[in-house]
Amino acid sequence: MENKKSGKLSLATILSYGMAYGSGYQIMGSLVGSYLMIFFTDTFGIPAAAAGVIMVLASIWDAINDPIMGVVADKTIHVLVSSVLISYGFRAALQLQLSACS
Repeated sequence: MENKKSGKLSLATILSYGMAYGSGYQIMGSLVGSYLMIFFTDTFGIPAAAAGVIMVLASIWDAINDPIMGVVADKTIHVLVSSVLISYGFRAALQLQLSACS
């Protein structure tokens, strides 16, 4: 519940949202990460240490790239073009690229 006096969220509300979002995100991330490790080692024949390094580097790149792209998106959104339209445009372009490659 929101604290009416200060306009801030209570600690219980903050922890509830954090646990609900974090647990679902972590469960899906763990499933994908576990499968990716098996896929890299068994299908591609990559050593387990190399597969782990690949995944760590991807996580580090994600941690660096996401805030940068957030700032770029916030600075470049024009009044007539919403972020939703840009998101759909990127999705359509990616889908076309993936369709052309297969």
